[in-house]
Amino acid sequence: MSVEAPIALRSKELVRDTLSYIIFNHLIDLEIVGRENLGSVNKEPAIVIWFPHCGHAEAPAVRNAFPRDARENLIFLAAADHWFKDRKMRFLSSLFLRSFSMNRDPKKIRAMIESLGGAVSLLESGISLGISPEGTRSSKPDNERKLQEGVAQLVVMTNGRVPVIPIVFTGLEAVMTRETKMPRFFARKGLGFRRKRVLVVIREKMFWNLEEMTGTKAEKRGEITNEIRNRLLNMRVEAQRAWRLWFSQRK
Repeated sequence: MSVEAPIALRSKELVRDTLSYIIFNHLIDLEIVGRENLGSVNKEPAIVIWFPHCGHAEAPAVRNAFPRDARENLIFLAAADHWFKDRKMRFLSSLFLRSFSMNRDPKKIRAMIESLGGAVSLLESGISLGISPEGTRSSKPDNERKLQEGVAQLVVMTNGRVPVIPIVFTGLEAVMTRETKMPRFFARKGLGFRRKRVLVVIREKMFWNLEEMTGTKAEKRGEITNEIRNRLLNMRVEAQRAWRLWFSQRK
């Protein structure tokens, strides 16, 4: 990954902040719960994960939840075969996020290993990483969604030194799905329209002491992935309950 000059980086961050402000303050009715659980992310790196991954709106929403002074130190792992396939897609992605090319093709093992190594180098340099543990967008129900082991692999490769911050969304799946190319910000209300309501829930950091865990690395990856999945599913139930209550109070 090339290093951006400070002036160029700040200019791009200004564009991203402006677009983020317009989208999440004027086009979406957004509520964020648990922002304090991000802690000192501007000083200590973390692996930031979100669930569910329905469309392309979640990553910008994660960035928006971060304190402004920490956003420069947040880089998202983006699919090399989608966001880095040509200049147009790279430019479009750069308008909203600072990203790192991640190869997810299981047929290209060496490229995947190199991508994971680059991700670990970013974490060790103090950069936080944003990543979807599902690895791709999906329209499946929550309990049918499968998590890949990429997050667990990063935990193992950093020997558990970097925590995982779990984030879930409710309502954002109505804004953008795998099937929609453009976000749909408004819903009908009587004869007019209202902004769609989105709830973001951030919970406590997750830590693992790998020395106390038994089994092979593969077994540890499986155990970590299952723990992450259970946490995200429980958070999602909690978020949906809170979203319904919030929605009923604001009708």
